[in-house]
Amino acid sequence: GSAPLIPQRSFGGTLSSPPSSTIKMNSKQKPLAPFDLPPDTVVLVVDDNAMNRSILKRMLTQFKLAHVEAANGQEAVDIMLSSRNYTSNAAAPEVALVLMDLSMPVMDGYQATSTIRRYPVFANL
Repeated sequence: GSAPLIPQRSFGGTLSSPPSSTIKMNSKQKPLAPFDLPPDTVVLVVDDNAMNRSILKRMLTQFKLAHVEAANGQEAVDIMLSSRNYTSNAAAPEVALVLMDLSMPVMDGYQATSTIRRYPVFANL
């Protein structure tokens, strides 16, 4: 089988994976999932760089996770406050995980995270 995509930290603000030649797996090993989340779990991806959002979207899709996108911290706050986590709107997504860039225009990731966590329903997110 093919080796799993393994996210690694890159200080350029993007995610990358090592070349497949560096991943050693034998046929009895089970590929590791990046998160212990059920399929269709909704992940909010917040990044002002459209390419980064696209890469994360592809990765999440590989792991059968759903996603919602925001291009800055203010959009992330707005999405969270309109999510099923906060409202009774059954049509709204219920966000289980947020992947937040820290440096963005309008509202940065630090301020957005602080704003979101002020709401008790998001304290453990």
